[in-house]
Amino acid sequence: MQPRAPRGTALLNALIVLAAIAALSITLTRRDVEFMARFDLMTHSNQAWHQALTAERLASSLLEQDWWNGVVDHPGEAWATTEQVFEMEGGVVSGRIVDLRGRLDLNTMASRKGEAPDSDALARLQRLLEDAGGNAGLADRIAEWVSPPDADIPGAAGAAAYRAAGLPHRPPFRPMAAPSELRAVVDMPAAVADRLIGQVAALDGSGKININTATDAVLAALAPNLTPAEIDSVKQQRRSQPFSSREDFLDRAADFLNPLALEAFASAPLVVASDWFMIEVEAHAGRGMARLFSVVHRSAEDGTAVLRLRVDGSP
Repeated sequence: MQPRAPRGTALLNALIVLAAIAALSITLTRRDVEFMARFDLMTHSNQAWHQALTAERLASSLLEQDWWNGVVDHPGEAWATTEQVFEMEGGVVSGRIVDLRGRLDLNTMASRKGEAPDSDALARLQRLLEDAGGNAGLADRIAEWVSPPDADIPGAAGAAAYRAAGLPHRPPFRPMAAPSELRAVVDMPAAVADRLIGQVAALDGSGKININTATDAVLAALAPNLTPAEIDSVKQQRRSQPFSSREDFLDRAADFLNPLALEAFASAPLVVASDWFMIEVEAHAGRGMARLFSVVHRSAEDGTAVLRLRVDGSP
């Protein structure tokens, strides 16, 4: 006959088993909660993403409808109104459309094989750089970035400068795909790049600038001796009556611009119709958030808006 185990030992064993079961239950519960939280965030983020895409399509449709209203693009049109906020199922979406023809096209600095960049385009970029707190010489670094390797650019840095700066890359010798590439240019201060990005674009290299939507900094870059009062006059004129053509601007500007500034504007590639836009969208759904920056090209022939670049800015 086997001796019975002491009752105290049996009770202790039972308590240990119960404690183990309780600990396992708590662990499983915590894992379930974490899983559900992750699943909930993923679901909301996916919902926000699709809402952002819907807003992007709506903005593209608005640009297409605007094309039928006339060839002049200006801040008084529906697409150019301030940031819009509206509700969608289970969330809130905000967004705006930016005219990229109102910014300086960095790809205008590209030169042909064995040639120097356009001197007028380079001078405009130099003035814009100085306005952003940078060195005018950085314009040559940007021109080097977007030009063939054998282009005639006196201020080109060369591969040695990138190696000396400890950078893991070299100039790609091709047009920029996005202004954010400025941050990779050798000797470019981060603060200057950040300020410059809001005033430039990476487009087709034509350099066209919509005088009706050009930013203050771009207007100042177009003429070396433009005063703040003259910039205000340009903005006041286009608010009261948008310029209908390049000639209309030059005719009216003769009344309020100094002769040297007027001459500089006359040599600039000014337009009043835009074909490149950026759609900025931010969508919130529950705990999820999505942010999009989409570059759209609108055909001058039929107004069709085609997506050319989409950047996911979501956290």
